[in-house]
Amino acid sequence: MWTLAAPALCLLKERRSGHAIPAAPAVDGPGESLPALAGGPARTPLTRYVAVVLFPLSILVAVVGLMGASMHKPEVRDMPVAVVGATEQ
Repeated sequence: MWTLAAPALCLLKERRSGHAIPAAPAVDGPGESLPALAGGPARTPLTRYVAVVLFPLSILVAVVGLMGASMHKPEVRDMPVAVVGATEQ
């Protein structure tokens, strides 16, 4: 849910105020750099939103993939078993 809610809230904020980054100077063209982005070029909104969605999804896929790969053919060996009860019956 958060993967979808975060881009939706960012898009709503950007459409209302016109600024993707609060208190950042206005950008006239895609080649203009922003001080808030370490002087790099401003990315298009599509690029930003694709990155916002794909980054958490890639982490999710990697974590689930690593956990799934580690469970390939699990076997239990030499596991001690104890029966616990209130009485010996």
